[in-house]
Amino acid sequence: TTVSEFKLASPQDTIRWRVFAQQLQLLEADGGRIAVQLTGPQSFSYAAGGTEHSFAITSRSTQLELTQADGRVDRVVATLAGLSAAPATGEPVTATRIQVTLARAKGAGLIPAQSGLSLQVEKLVLPPLQGSALGRTLETLTAEFEVQGALSGPRLPADLAAWRQSPDGLLKINRGRFSWGMLNFEADGAIGLDGSAR
Repeated sequence: TTVSEFKLASPQDTIRWRVFAQQLQLLEADGGRIAVQLTGPQSFSYAAGGTEHSFAITSRSTQLELTQADGRVDRVVATLAGLSAAPATGEPVTATRIQVTLARAKGAGLIPAQSGLSLQVEKLVLPPLQGSALGRTLETLTAEFEVQGALSGPRLPADLAAWRQSPDGLLKINRGRFSWGMLNFEADGAIGLDGSAR
């Protein structure tokens, strides 16, 4: 099954965003597993603080896999290979491979408390950074997080603000590691967001 065009938007939030994609293909649907792939061009835009930002996105392969059990999605894996995200002006950001995995814990909310989140990035090439001694290429980045409080829904910024203001609104870093130029860095701990979602 192939969908020629796909649009997803949140036009009413303070942070408005839109996703547009072409050629959405169903790869597999068996029992508790669904896999889809985007083969055409994609675009992502958002407006925040009165400023509009847009990116034209291409990739060799963009795949989304969902696994469900007991009538609920318990695992989501997004994998992008050969990624290029080009802003309206300036040079694109490219990556050999990016994979994000969400392991949903049991509980209420879009992302229940104690859910696991992992990130893997290979060869991320950034636009030129003035005065940087590390160069433009982040060779590898891996991180494993645990969402301490439940994120109730996808409405930005309302649900994100509610999560941030809750006593448990933190991301616990179980393991973080990256290699960038001469710098090899490892860390653990916890991070939170400020009022501007930074």
